[in-house]
Amino acid sequence: SWKLGASHSAKDLKAAFDGDMGTRYSTGKSMAPGMWVQVGFPVKKRLSGVILDASGSNGDYPRGYSVQFSDDGNTWGKPVAEGKGRKALLEISFPPIEAKFLRITQTGNDRLYWSIHEIRLLGNQLRKK
Repeated sequence: SWKLGASHSAKDLKAAFDGDMGTRYSTGKSMAPGMWVQVGFPVKKRLSGVILDASGSNGDYPRGYSVQFSDDGNTWGKPVAEGKGRKALLEISFPPIEAKFLRITQTGNDRLYWSIHEIRLLGNQLRKK
């Protein structure tokens, strides 16, 4: 099973993986640099992108983002993708990488909360167990 974690409101992150656009993960606080969400897999997964969908909370997309990977959940590599969010549906692509942990860090500021209605991971064999 996947291990989900977040810097804020971690217990609510499962709503971003439930296939229901009517539910969402939210930080519950205004966006600030350093807020993060992460997914841990039981074995290494090959990933090449992630889609963050904030449709329904159209202003709650990350103002900036950074994507990192780890094999142990403690030591994180250099970002494989960084950029600015500009709309509710944000697709982030990066060179294929195999790792056990994925972390997305929100790097911007806004008075709005950071919300994610659904997260879709792109890569090979990504069935949630």
